[in-house]
Order: sequence, then C-alpha cells, then structure tokens
Amino acid sequence: MGKAFSSSLLAFFLMTPIASATVTFVGASNVSKWSETSDEQGTKTITIYGGITHATSPCSNTVCNSCNGSGLVPCNEQEVSPTMTVRLSARTSATQTGRYALLKSDSDSSGQLGNSPAVDGSGTFYVDVTWSDLCGAMGSTNCASSVAKTFRLGIRENNDSSFVSGESILIRIVMSNAVGRNFYKRCPGGNPQSGASATDGFCDFAVFPGDGKLYVDGPAGQGLSVATGFPNADSTVKWTKLVFFFEPYAGNLTSTVSTITNGSSRSELLYSNTQNPPDDLDPRVPGMENGTKYCLAMANQDEAGNIASFTDFSDTGYTGDPSFEATVCGTPEEVVGLLDDKKCFIATAAWGSPLDPHVKTLRSFRDRFLKVTPWGAAFVEAYYSWSPPLAKWISEHEVARTVVRGALWPLIAFAWLSLEIGLLATLGLSVALLVGSGVLVSRTHWRRRGEA
Repeated sequence: MGKAFSSSLLAFFLMTPIASATVTFVGASNVSKWSETSDEQGTKTITIYGGITHATSPCSNTVCNSCNGSGLVPCNEQEVSPTMTVRLSARTSATQTGRYALLKSDSDSSGQLGNSPAVDGSGTFYVDVTWSDLCGAMGSTNCASSVAKTFRLGIRENNDSSFVSGESILIRIVMSNAVGRNFYKRCPGGNPQSGASATDGFCDFAVFPGDGKLYVDGPAGQGLSVATGFPNADSTVKWTKLVFFFEPYAGNLTSTVSTITNGSSRSELLYSNTQNPPDDLDPRVPGMENGTKYCLAMANQDEAGNIASFTDFSDTGYTGDPSFEATVCGTPEEVVGLLDDKKCFIATAAWGSPLDPHVKTLRSFRDRFLKVTPWGAAFVEAYYSWSPPLAKWISEHEVARTVVRGALWPLIAFAWLSLEIGLLATLGLSVALLVGSGVLVSRTHWRRRGEA
C-alpha cells in the first residue's frame, strides 16, 4: 500500500508540469517613446526609441521638448541626449533572493551594460544605462547616427554572468538621429527635383478650404506626393505622421512664413506607413476660424518622434511657382461656394469639403461603379442637374447638414464595403441582411399575434 502510494505520488510530480518563471516589462524612462506589441501567436515585441535632433542637445538629465519655436528646424517633444541615463524596468515571478538585473546585447556574449542592482522583494528589477553606452553597443559613437539592435534584459544569480534560463526578455532599442534632416525637396506629382533624397518623406502639398479647417492634398487634387524611398526616414526608422504648422496670414507671404516655427499651432495627420503612398490619411487640418487666412508648413515625423524634413520656403521649387502663395495658404470658409468642385454636391454640403474622407469614399464609389455603366452614368448626370440647389440650401442650414450626414451613413457604409469587397458581394450581403431582418420581424409579429 505504502509503495503504491509513493509510486503514485512520484508519478504525479513527474507528470505535473512545473510552472516556469515569467518576466514582464514594466516600463522605460528617459526615452522618446516605447511600445509593446503582440503578433497573432501572442509573441510580444518591446521597442524603445530615442530621438535626437540637435548636434548639441538642449536636454541634460531628462527628456525635454525641443519644439520650442526656434524656426523650422528638427525637434522632438521627448528628445534624449547621449549622456542621459535610461532606466529599463521589469518584473519576475520567480524567487528573488540572490538575484540581480542584467542587460546584454542578445548577439554578444561579452559583458553587461549598465549597472546590476539586486531584484527587490516584489520581483521588480531595473538596469540604468546611458544612451551613449547603448549606442556604442549598437555601433554608433555618441549616438551620432541612427542605429538599432536587440538586447536581452533579465536576471542572473549571484556572480554569474549568464541569464537564468527562461528569465529574460528581448528588447529592441532604436536610436533615430535626425540632425541635419531639415528640409524636403519639393516633388510635384511624385517627381523628385535634383538633389532630392529618397528619404524625404511627404514632399509636396497644396491647401483647399473647408469649414473651420483647411484640407491638404496634392496640387489639382492629384494626391499628396511622397519621395521614392517612402516610408523610410533612413535605414533604421520609418515616417509615421504628417505634421502641419500654421500661422495667420501677416499681410504678405514672406512675412507670414517667417513666423511659422516648430512651436506654431499644429495638426498631426496619422496614416498607415505600410503603403506607398498611404491611402488612409485624413487630410483635415482643423482648429481654424472661417474668414481668416492661414499659411502652412509641412513636416514629417518618424517612429522616434523626431519632426524633420520641413517645407523649405526658400526652395526654388516653391519660389519659382507663381501659385506659391495659393499652394501653401488658404482661407477656411463655409461650404457655400465649394459646391462646384468634384461634384459630390450634397455630401460636400453635409461634411463641409469635397476632400472630407466621407465625400472621397462616395466619389470613389461613383468613379469605380457608376460612371462605367450606361445607367450609372445617366444617374450621375441627372444628379448633377438637380442636386446643386438642394445642396446650397443644405449648406446654409446646420440642422439640415446634421440630418443629411445621418441619412448618408448607410450609403457611405455600402460604398465603403463595395470598394473593399466588390459591388456584387456587397449587394448579396445587403440582400441577405434585408431578408434576414424581414424574417425576424415577421416571426416576431406572428409570435405576438399567437400570444394575443
């Protein structure tokens, strides 16, 4: 009996999996930003960014905002410096006694980076290391260039120089140095000028009026232009945002653009940098007063938060353009007067601009599915003939605009889905939903009659 029990107990322990320790990343200080993402398999990726935009850093011991109005020069709202100390914090679920923090290059079996304090009683541990040491381990002296490398953060036992098995995590460290990356060369229609860099990012724009805002697009509505290497800002980081800085018109173009700095009022436009050029950019630059003229400067922001590659108002690509002022300056206004542009009259009246994303969706649906068929083209021409007076009335009544926006949502949803999966598939899905809804309503009606 005793032997049988002992054998069963031994078998139980042998077959029962032993819970392994887990290390969880807690955070990082004195960095421009950090992120933690997971793929479909649940594998986590931790990325830490440091951004430098000045040869002589304006920041000392802690990150600082270098977008301080000192002209159109590169800046970062969370700028780091080579001498700054980074703290990387994590937590282990394992026993803490006699254990110490450890940071090393994942591909380097040599010595540790930074200090190696003991793990505290809660399992929390950290490593302090300067950006200069991190950059040096990545091959960049004093962070003078953009570099990236994967490191391993974890714990060691006593004087051991190796990680405890299963008690470490991988962290990708990225340094983005934007010093000297001041301006883009204008590239109208995506055609780069002489001297343009493939990594200039977005490199041309024009403004169009909206209600309480300006819209940005390419000249003649041909789309914003990007450099040939987009979305790469350099070999290490990518561009992720457009930033527009703006100031009210000051009597003439020269005086106005001299007032636009990296500390001016601004608007950030997000996009997906997986496409070239991205087609999901929201072109609205809000926060403006109708009737007030504004001039804009464009800049590109990278993954580390560096804002660089600005509009160069001395660029001959702009100064030699007789429509230069009309390209970079505009006056927000109510939608009245805009209704002859691009001809989505009612939707334009409802949303305030022909460049609003909702209007662009309807326009894309029109161009792809309606204009290519005789009946569709006939419908479009009929719509053009009777809708302008109605659109003008809608544009003059805010309540009507609100009602029309609500009424157009089903059409916008249908148009968007058609553009994504095709018109026939969307029609089939719509019919199925209508039939299903009808059956449900009918059953509910007869059930209630039966209960009565």
